[in-house]
Amino acid sequence: MGQSQYFKCFGVVFFSALVVLGCDSTTKEVVVVTTPIVESFDSRTNEPKFSIRGTRSANNSIWIQYKTQKSATKIAPAGMRTNWEAQLQLQEGINQFILFASDETEKEFSPSTKDFEIVLDTLAPTCPTLNPYSNSLNLLGENSATMILSGTKAFDGNIIINSSVALQQDGATQWQAEIVIQAGQNLFEISSQDDLTNETNANDCPELATLSISGVNIDAPTFALDIPTSTNDPALSIAGTKAAGTR
Repeated sequence: MGQSQYFKCFGVVFFSALVVLGCDSTTKEVVVVTTPIVESFDSRTNEPKFSIRGTRSANNSIWIQYKTQKSATKIAPAGMRTNWEAQLQLQEGINQFILFASDETEKEFSPSTKDFEIVLDTLAPTCPTLNPYSNSLNLLGENSATMILSGTKAFDGNIIINSSVALQQDGATQWQAEIVIQAGQNLFEISSQDDLTNETNANDCPELATLSISGVNIDAPTFALDIPTSTNDPALSIAGTKAAGTR
């Protein structure tokens, strides 16, 4: 901002000659209008209300022009502070815009900034699917054992089992993850998030809300006789013992 001095003089005409009696001087502030500077920001978000900030010349207003709109909108009023901040209202998908500045009278405007682009993505990944699995697992006398679950998922989604990330986003549509089965009933809930934390959960995918898998301890069956490794008897019989209540 600079200053310019102006002189207003007055006088009388006396015998065709101007006699200057005095002058008043006034000082007028000159507002320098410059292209605003914008701090870097994330190019993708899931927040429709998105804040941007930067610096400007004093007493400059900041304007935004979206490529999808015919007219510009003032987003930061003029003021002495050279820091500015504004909140944008984003639409789902790609938002492209430029910024520029003006003086308080909105008669002087700066050149515009470069084109900016922000992608608003509020859509959650599609529901993961689950391949057939056993609802019980023999722990064979141990306290726990592992089991593999598998299925399909969105390419941009991860796999979360019981609030823990079992598989990161990897761009694939097939997934598998290892779970631990303890003795007794084990409950699992599967969900999925993208990299912006948009989430598909039990409310969206009720079939994945609660998986119940039992961990049991059943003795392995025993054979009464040694089983031959080869035979020419197509009706070979075998016998042995097994735990009660098992097949």
